Amino acid sequence: MTCFKVAARVLDRKYEVHGKDINANVTLDSDIYNPVYETKTEFRENNIPPSATILFKVKDIRNAR
Repeated sequence: MTCFKVAARVLDRKYEVHGKDINANVTLDSDIYNPVYETKTEFRENNIPPSATILFKVKDIRNAR
């Protein structure tokens, strides 16, 4: 499987979104077998509950459509 995009979202137990969505694309000149994702996201909100979950969505070549 070759991953080319990763998306993430922080959700609480009521499925409310905290912060903005996280999107990371692969760097074009990185190795195909070891892709590099250059992204950085910081959350500085005081109201993120400790039970919050990060939901990741990994897109690969097969589900690119």
